[in-house]
Amino acid sequence: MAQLTDKYRPANYEDCFRQTLIGKERMKPRDLFDLIFVHYPKPALCLLRFRDWLVKPLGLKTGGGFADMILEENETELVIGKQDKHLDFYVVLACELPSGNKQTISVSTLVKYNNGLGKMGHSVNSIKLAN
Repeated sequence: MAQLTDKYRPANYEDCFRQTLIGKERMKPRDLFDLIFVHYPKPALCLLRFRDWLVKPLGLKTGGGFADMILEENETELVIGKQDKHLDFYVVLACELPSGNKQTISVSTLVKYNNGLGKMGHSVNSIKLAN
């Protein structure tokens, strides 16, 4: 079966984090999306609001939600992403169909560089995350 993820390849950068759930109720991609991108812990929500307050005078986009970034979904995958002149990035939330009492879920990131500035920006952010 072809995966939605395949439509976004080849990518210049790709990673995947996978977890097996045992004895849990079946998780669907939209459930995983809500867990990660909708229901923020209070401290994280406060930090996001503070960030919006700081950058708004600079004319940077604030607020909005990740739901606006959903590109497509099916029974086992949901893809969010954004394209710009420097790079395109996609996050794929996958929830495999359960096998017995086990289900594998994963979060993948795919990045395509559109020019040198996109590659440099992604590299700088990767270094920040590693430290």
